[in-house]
Amino acid sequence: MPVRGRERGELPIPTGSLCGRKTAQGPFAFGTKGRAYAWMSGFNLNRIRRADFFCPRRWHVWECAGFHRCGVGRGNLVATGEHGLPVERPMHSMVVSERAAAYSNASAILLGAGGQPTGRCMKVVIFCGGLGTRLREETEFRPKPMVPIGERPILWHIMKLYAHYGHKEFILCLGYKGEIIKEYFRNYQWFTSDVTLQLGPKPRIKYHNQHPEEDWVVTLVDTGLHTQTGGRLKRVLRFIEEDTFLCTYGDGLTDSDINASIAFHRRQKKIVTITAVHPTGRFGDLEIKGDQVVAFNEKPEKQTGYINGGFFVMDRRIEQYLTDDNCVLEREPLQRLAAEGQIAAWRHDGFWQCMDTYREQQLLTQMWNSGRAPWKVW
Repeated sequence: MPVRGRERGELPIPTGSLCGRKTAQGPFAFGTKGRAYAWMSGFNLNRIRRADFFCPRRWHVWECAGFHRCGVGRGNLVATGEHGLPVERPMHSMVVSERAAAYSNASAILLGAGGQPTGRCMKVVIFCGGLGTRLREETEFRPKPMVPIGERPILWHIMKLYAHYGHKEFILCLGYKGEIIKEYFRNYQWFTSDVTLQLGPKPRIKYHNQHPEEDWVVTLVDTGLHTQTGGRLKRVLRFIEEDTFLCTYGDGLTDSDINASIAFHRRQKKIVTITAVHPTGRFGDLEIKGDQVVAFNEKPEKQTGYINGGFFVMDRRIEQYLTDDNCVLEREPLQRLAAEGQIAAWRHDGFWQCMDTYREQQLLTQMWNSGRAPWKVW
């Protein structure tokens, strides 16, 4: 399945320099898990293979027969931004094939499953610092995002959802017991792999398997023990250069289409888009006439009204609404934005469930263990 480049305008195609060599406009393919294809002017389509390349975004470079060897070194990839302006990103250790051919028509695009363009990946901010007092059975020993759903913490499930849609750069706002989250990701390879450990004065470790999360980039930021959500967001904005980013809470799951909400946000041109969801009914309804109960209805599967389900798309302009560490995002900032008509609602009528109580944690675990977890879209 070829990539058509600019033929139908699916993407702004980045251009720039590879290992210090100037390039003009023309496809140079990116992708994951062998699902990338390349098209080059004057060349036939070829299935492309992974090269030795890493960069802060952890995009994998794939190479097509027809490149000559440019060696191992550092260069730049200049990608096109939202308004057609170049956005530089450092490149490291790129090696291409030794077949000699014209190399001056190379540039980059981001591909997804089946070799189809997916657009630009965005950074994802996740609030992970709350005390989780309503789930004290678990949070006495670990932060709420590390409470397990099945064998993995709920934070992992949230990140897998975003990664499925191509968003694999995460900024975690740490607070209460944040060191546990740091340790989890620092030792992620160790925890998820079969290993051989050679003991002795010069110990060596051999990992026998890979995991699908190898291209994730996780930034862990201590945003304070008692900092509120708005204050945490303000503290991490320095790690976000882009105009638009994603944000959510570390205790909610959904099957909402993340990329569809991003496209909706761009059409609406607001500062914030909220995923509006129907919460699960927690209480039964009584129908009363006079002093008599004439009907008793069990807890409804869903309430009729919408609530803030998290899974925000945000513009950097939100920074001007954030004050200090005591700023609660859901109060003054969002209330002001709503009054100014700067919040759009992405209505999601599918699955959504938060994990505020032990009962809800057990419910989500049962769904996962049954093999029918609605949020498992990957």
